[in-house]
Amino acid sequence: MGLKLAVVGGGSTYTPELVDRFTRRTDRIAIDEIALLDIDREQLAIVGGPLSPSQYDLVSRVKADERLVVRAAISGDHDLAGAALATNPLVGDPAHYDELFEAILEANGRWLPAFVPQQ
Repeated sequence: MGLKLAVVGGGSTYTPELVDRFTRRTDRIAIDEIALLDIDREQLAIVGGPLSPSQYDLVSRVKADERLVVRAAISGDHDLAGAALATNPLVGDPAHYDELFEAILEANGRWLPAFVPQQ
């Protein structure tokens, strides 16, 4: 379970960079939700307005997929890795899962010791 992060002054022009940096550090910190707070409602709406239903759906599916990816990476469970590929909204054709999984292991194997034993 990750953290809920509250950004006070979330309408700031610095907020997108701050959020970007947190999302790039998911290997160090798991954040489930980011709440932007600001007394300037107009500025907050520009920086972090509410997601449309379709945007929220996509973000929710990607977050669920990321959780599967992490569980698979830690456990080395090939079935979980397959499930992660199957639920990823960007992967597409299931016929390519094995090929894609092998390419992922080839490119990132040194960071996935549960799948690729280190020498």
